[in-house]
Amino acid sequence: MKIKIIEIKNWMASLSLLACSLFVNAQPVAEASLLASVRYDEACVQWVDSVMQTLDRRARVAQLFMPVVSSQPGNGWPEKITKWVKEQQIGGLFFDKGTILDQARATNHIQSMASVPLMIAADAEWGLAMRLKDAMAFPRSTSIAAIQDSTLWYEYGAETARQLRAMGIQVNFAPVVDVNSNPANPVINTRAFGADAKQVARVALAYAQGLQDHGVMAVMKHFPGHGDTVTDSHYGSAYVYKDLATLRQQELVPFQAGIDAGADLVMMAHVIVPEVDEKPALLSYALVTELLREEMGFEGVVMTDALQMQAVSDYYSDQEIVVGAVQAGVDLLLCPRDLDASIAAVLQAVEEGALSEARIDESVMRILNLKEKY
Repeated sequence: MKIKIIEIKNWMASLSLLACSLFVNAQPVAEASLLASVRYDEACVQWVDSVMQTLDRRARVAQLFMPVVSSQPGNGWPEKITKWVKEQQIGGLFFDKGTILDQARATNHIQSMASVPLMIAADAEWGLAMRLKDAMAFPRSTSIAAIQDSTLWYEYGAETARQLRAMGIQVNFAPVVDVNSNPANPVINTRAFGADAKQVARVALAYAQGLQDHGVMAVMKHFPGHGDTVTDSHYGSAYVYKDLATLRQQELVPFQAGIDAGADLVMMAHVIVPEVDEKPALLSYALVTELLREEMGFEGVVMTDALQMQAVSDYYSDQEIVVGAVQAGVDLLLCPRDLDASIAAVLQAVEEGALSEARIDESVMRILNLKEKY
């Protein structure tokens, strides 16, 4: 009886998603063999250039931000979101909690207001049910990896993408490519595809291929690896006590595999690697620019983990976080604590010369390129 109840709930969730696919103004599925790298064909360049010409300095800065909100009425919707989209011209939005219908309605509303299409993101590591209470849940990543069938790994990504696109979502904060090598890890564990770096890479790439072949951006997270920590970075400083040589042999293996395959997005962890830098990874030029971009060859969009997390919010001001992240080489700033103050901080840094307009434009063009692609 219990199994039947679960099956009925999942069947009903699928019907709800099918109904929403008719309700939501979903974009057409991208024809890409993703992990096909960020592309710069003529149509893309023309569109990006045309949009850039419409954006003043403030609007360009706002494209770097992806705040979070619930789609449920009374939790900042619709007043807060309307202001963010119409007045601030934010680049994207992450819906944290809600229901299928509430989020579908909110997505249609904000996309209809946006002068530049918004990236709509979900944290759907095990499906939409991770955030939407009436959606379908899949097994956790450790269970998926135990199947030992790369075809099913791919199909898992494809079906997740189908459901996300039905909801008007183009970005999934997955796969987790952390190597869960520390049994005391309180935050990654079953979210990881395993403790073997090569196995993690194999499963993550198949899953990411399924996502991106079906029109959803995969996000490789959490760089440079959150698997060997004993602290949950949601609540405090997390340290990885390894040098670069050791990281290259384990933590960086799945990331390098994804980069070599043309991954579009990488999310920075709120971890500190003292052998490399005393700052959290998202604020570290050595990790973002010198390691991820220059050494490992990543050309896509680098994004932060949520800036509300205590690993950074307890130790840095909003201004220090957002300006420091962009200085380090980050493109997309997720879940700032105070959006208005954060946009103002980046603008002030540009006006004072701490950030150049060229540095801002570089990130905006990467973000717009992905918007055109998807």
